[in-house]
Amino acid sequence: MNGQFTFSGSEMRSLDDLTGQVVATIGEGPVYDLPVFSRVAEYVVPSVSSRGLVKFDQGELRGRLAKGQFRIERLGLTGQGSRLFLDGTVGVRTGRLDLDLVATTGQVGLNAGLLRGYAVRTLAAGFVPAQVAIEVSRLLSNRTVRARVTGTLDQPVVNVNVAGILTDAAVQFFLEPYLPLSR
Repeated sequence: MNGQFTFSGSEMRSLDDLTGQVVATIGEGPVYDLPVFSRVAEYVVPSVSSRGLVKFDQGELRGRLAKGQFRIERLGLTGQGSRLFLDGTVGVRTGRLDLDLVATTGQVGLNAGLLRGYAVRTLAAGFVPAQVAIEVSRLLSNRTVRARVTGTLDQPVVNVNVAGILTDAAVQFFLEPYLPLSR
């Protein structure tokens, strides 16, 4: 991981008074080395024996620290045929988790032309229209694993939810490869 975490605080009495912002890039590697992901991997990867199956070539992390909560605005990991998006909060003192995760480990059956059309509509609007979020969520519903991760860093609880509507940030993340002149 390579990045910058900027901290600030005034009249500091506890960790809750500390604020900060992180922007980082993540290099190649398996997700199993990251906290919580060893538990999540049980749902993303078909079997424990295939631990080497899902690796990521690159990623990025954006988040903010405030009032004792670390808000992950975007944790996006990409690899050959794999994409993972996570956002939510982690309690600084408690380790309490409130995370939403969406992962795809293959591109079987995806209609690139249709996704490109959604990507262009999103780019033209400058935001994710509600109808696009619904349609992309429906399109990806049987090609992704969606989970709500609660519990704590030490004992994460993963609840799979295949029917949920993707957040705007998740829709943008999954449409990025289909944008004209993609990054």
